[in-house]
Amino acid sequence: MLALFEESDVRITHGHPLEHPPSPITLRSPEAHQPFVDIHTVLRRAARELQHVYAHDSSASPAGLDARLLAVFEACHALNIARLQMLDVLDTQTGIDRLCHVVHARAGGEPTPEMRKLARALAETRRTATLAGDAWHKTGRAFTRLTRLLPVQLEEDAPNFEAVDADEMGRLERASEWRHLGSDEALKQLARERARRRQAMTPWAAPTPEHRCAWTTRMHDACKKAASPFTDARERYEQSAADHSRVKERVAQAERVRQDAENGFRIEALAAHELAAALIEHSQLRREAMQKAARACVAKYALYAEAGLLPEQFGLR
Repeated sequence: MLALFEESDVRITHGHPLEHPPSPITLRSPEAHQPFVDIHTVLRRAARELQHVYAHDSSASPAGLDARLLAVFEACHALNIARLQMLDVLDTQTGIDRLCHVVHARAGGEPTPEMRKLARALAETRRTATLAGDAWHKTGRAFTRLTRLLPVQLEEDAPNFEAVDADEMGRLERASEWRHLGSDEALKQLARERARRRQAMTPWAAPTPEHRCAWTTRMHDACKKAASPFTDARERYEQSAADHSRVKERVAQAERVRQDAENGFRIEALAAHELAAALIEHSQLRREAMQKAARACVAKYALYAEAGLLPEQFGLR
């Protein structure tokens, strides 16, 4: 940025709070002066509590526990995104405010049309900062309901998305299929009936063609049913990953435009309001890129939740 500006902190994204937060997980109440915790620590605590619930509640479903753990992960990212968004907008507001002082000094303190344009840009940024603050408070309340932690206790951490390779994707798909097959009630019933027939036969006789046909047909139907949820989750993941990749390119282009605008303003070849517009556009795209990264991270962990392997990502099981 200009010599009189400090470089903006490229960390932030638009945060979207959970629209329908699930029922809270009962975590221990935070003690006074409790140290900051990172996302993985929050998730490990939540997972331990969920495992305790599962161990003492026979009606609890592993799939439901994975879904609640995924909700905690999403709430952590939503809170971090909202906080980083607020900081980013405040940083941009400070930059435009300093730009106003420079233009005011160049004009000798006289009001100019350029100052009025900058005032409108500054007012827009202040409105955005107010909305960002409201979003942070809203996501903070959702985070506290789920984790029993205060928003300020969660360490600041920008989402770092890493794609799932082909081998890992295949492992998740197989795990998801076996998980659903193991919970298919019709298959269980067929297996129990076959076991009863086998025990009653003396000597044992091979299954009839009708029985084999029924088993094979049900197995095919169960495989299709098992593949569908993971296929949907993979499509969402691939779309999120593609969106993240595209917005990164737009951020790089906006960065070049911002640098050119700064250089043009420095030599008085570019109007101040044009530099302000470039600063705002770059900030918006930075926040969008972080938002897309967070969504891609959540979509990635949704694959693990669908496969029943989410707890192992946090050193559990």
